[in-house]
Amino acid sequence: IKLVSPKVKQTVPAKQQGSAGDYLRGTYKVKAGDTLSKIAKLFGVSDDYLAQINRLRDKNSISIDQVLKVPPVKKRSTMPQKHAPAPTLPPHSAPNIEAASRTANGIPATVDTKTNSDGKPVTVMPAGQAAIIFPLKVRPLNEAGGSFSWNDWKKTNPPNQACFGATREKKGGGIRRHAARDLYAKDFTEVYSIAPGKVLRVWPFYFKTHEVSVHHKTSDGREFIARYCELDPGSIKVKAGDEIQQGSVIGKTGILIDGNGKKLLVTRSTNVSMLHFELFTGGNKLNSGDDLSGHNGEYLRRSDLVDSLAILQEGYFNTFKDGAPSLLSPLQGDRIAVARLNLSTMGELFIKEYEKLRLDYYEDSEGYCTVGWGHLTGGKTSCSSQNIRVGTKISDDDAQKLFELDKRKHEAIVKKAITVSLYQHEYDALCALAFNLGALLKKAPALCKKINESDYVGGATEFLNITNGGSPGLIIRRKQENIMFRQANYDSSH
Repeated sequence: IKLVSPKVKQTVPAKQQGSAGDYLRGTYKVKAGDTLSKIAKLFGVSDDYLAQINRLRDKNSISIDQVLKVPPVKKRSTMPQKHAPAPTLPPHSAPNIEAASRTANGIPATVDTKTNSDGKPVTVMPAGQAAIIFPLKVRPLNEAGGSFSWNDWKKTNPPNQACFGATREKKGGGIRRHAARDLYAKDFTEVYSIAPGKVLRVWPFYFKTHEVSVHHKTSDGREFIARYCELDPGSIKVKAGDEIQQGSVIGKTGILIDGNGKKLLVTRSTNVSMLHFELFTGGNKLNSGDDLSGHNGEYLRRSDLVDSLAILQEGYFNTFKDGAPSLLSPLQGDRIAVARLNLSTMGELFIKEYEKLRLDYYEDSEGYCTVGWGHLTGGKTSCSSQNIRVGTKISDDDAQKLFELDKRKHEAIVKKAITVSLYQHEYDALCALAFNLGALLKKAPALCKKINESDYVGGATEFLNITNGGSPGLIIRRKQENIMFRQANYDSSH
C-alpha cells in the first residue's frame, strides 16, 4: 500500500474466510552446540526474527531437541532447508533502523542501483554488505552496561556532555553547544572509516590530539564529511589526499593532555579516551575540510554541521546486530592464570564509581579516617588519633597514589584467595568485592571454595549472598558484581 495523503479514507472489504491452507513454515530441531544466532545464519535471517516467531523471551535460552519454527520453505519438513537470504536494502530505504542491512566487516561493496516506487535509489547489497559501519569495533564505554553509562552517547533529551547540543562554556564567557557525539573507549582503541572516502585534512585538534576529516561517498550514493577527532597523533595511518576504503584504520583514540602535561579529567574526576565524531552535510563544500571550525554560531562550526546520531546508529546496528564482540559479552578463549592478571581500566572505574572521590579528610560511618577513593589513612582509627584535621584537602595526584596502594593491596588479597585461572572480567569482579569486603578467604569462604573448584557458576551466585543481612546498597552492588563476573557487564550505576 502506498499512502498518498493522510486525508484519503478507503474502505477495504474483508476477504471471505476460506479453507485452511497448508502449513508451509519449516521446523528445526535444536542440536548440541546450537545457538539461536547460529541457526538464524543457517536460514539467512536474524536471531531477533527467530525469537519473535517462536515467542522466545530469552534468545540465549534454547534446549536440545527443542523444535523451532524457521522461515517458509517449499514443503513442510522437520529438517532444515537452506535457501538464499532475501536481498537487503540500504539503511536509507529501510523502514527503521532495526531493518537496516548487516555489517560490512570492512569489505568494499559493489552494488546494483535500481529505482524504488518513491523515486529514491535502492541498493541491493551483495552478501549483506552495509553502506555504513560503526567507527569502533567495540561498543562505546558510555552506553547502557558500560563503565561510563551516565554519559550515554545515544541520548537526545535531555543531552549529557557526550551528546550533540550539550551546553559548553565558551572562552571569554557565554555558552556554546557540543558539536559531536563522543564515543568513549579504552586508550588507543582503533578507529575505522565508516565508508569509502577521500581524506581532506589531518590537523591538530584539542588537548594534544588530532582530527582527520574525510569526504565519504557511500556505496548507496550518499555524500558527507565526517570528522574523526581526538585521535592520538602518532597513531594516524592516513594523510590528506588518501583514498580509503570502508573499514580502513584511520588511527587510534588519543589521551587528552592539559597545558600542564597532565591527563584531562573528562567526567567525574576521570580521564577517558574517546572518538569525538562530527558530521557535515557538505552542501557545495564537500571537497574542503579546512574551514569546518569557526567562531560563529552556537556550535562554533561550519553551518552545514548536523547531529551524527542517525549515521552512528545506522553503523552501530550494522556492526553489532549480528553478534560482534563487545564489552557486553563474556570474553572468549582460555582463562588466564590469576598471577598474570591485573585490574583493568574498566574494573578500576567500577570501583571508583562506588567508592567515590573525596579530596578532603573525613570520618566514615564507622568513625575511621578516610580520604580519596575510600582510603583508610591509618587503618581503623579516627582522624584525631592521627593528628589529621577533618576537612584538610589533598591533590588529585595524591588521591590516585593512595588508590594505587589500595589496588595493590586488594589484588594481593584476590591472588591469595583464588588458585584457578580467570577471565579478566571475573578477576575484576573479585577485586571489586575485595575492595568492599577485605579478606576474601575469611569473609567469603564459600565463594572462594566454589571458584577454586572451577564451579564458576556457583561462585558467581555466592556474590548475591554477601549483603550484610540484606543491605539495599549491597544488594545492588553484589548484583552488579555478579553480572560483571558472569557477563563482562561493568554497570556501576546506583
